[in-house]
Amino acid sequence: MQIALFELNNSHDFDPEIAEWWEIKPRPLSDVAKRWFQKIKRCAPDIRETIHDGFPAACIDTFPFAYVDSFKSHVNIGFYYGAFLPDPEKILIGTGKRMRHVKLTFDSKINEYLLETLIEESYKDLKLRLIKS
Repeated sequence: MQIALFELNNSHDFDPEIAEWWEIKPRPLSDVAKRWFQKIKRCAPDIRETIHDGFPAACIDTFPFAYVDSFKSHVNIGFYYGAFLPDPEKILIGTGKRMRHVKLTFDSKINEYLLETLIEESYKDLKLRLIKS
């Protein structure tokens, strides 16, 4: 399916605003968000980062594919094109046209392999969309 790609104007190999973001978010969930953002960043060497709408986003060039956000009681691991990702275990939440997220709480019993697979699939999905555009 051909859709218009969402683009951010600024992404960096390392965004110092993100380093500051971890410090102002409530712990211990900000540590969970940071760990998952690091996993997102490690899925490929060309991933860049930026703050968008107040939270860290991972991009291929200037096109975001995943983000994290941390709150007092939960963390969201989000996917800009999550509605198009395979999700056989139905761990993605949301009803928007494109975006979906996984909500992690202190009590979450999330299968980390499934979430890591979603991260990898999100990256691959955007890579293919960029090639086709």
